[in-house]
Formats: sequence, C-alpha cells, structure tokens
Amino acid sequence: MDATPEPTRARKIVATIVVVLTVVIVWKVIDYRMQPPPPPPPAQTEAVR
Repeated sequence: MDATPEPTRARKIVATIVVVLTVVIVWKVIDYRMQPPPPPPPAQTEAVR
C-alpha cells in the first residue's frame, strides 16, 4: 500500500499557481516597502510655520 500516491496533473498545476502567486505577492510587498515615503503635501508645510 503506497502512502504517497503520484500527484496528479491538476495538483501539480494548482501547486505551481499557488507558488507563483505567493512569489509575486511577496515581491510586490517588498517592492512597496522599499519605496521612499512620499513628500508631505504643501498644505501641511504651510501650517507648520
């Protein structure tokens, strides 16, 4: 009795999609976090004075 059957084609496709989506999401999060913060709007700098 084989406890680990050969994965079907559908399971391989689903696993590939999950891995690709995970990599893309992590890549986008890292890319977003690496961006410098946007400059403050001019209204805030005027109010500080």
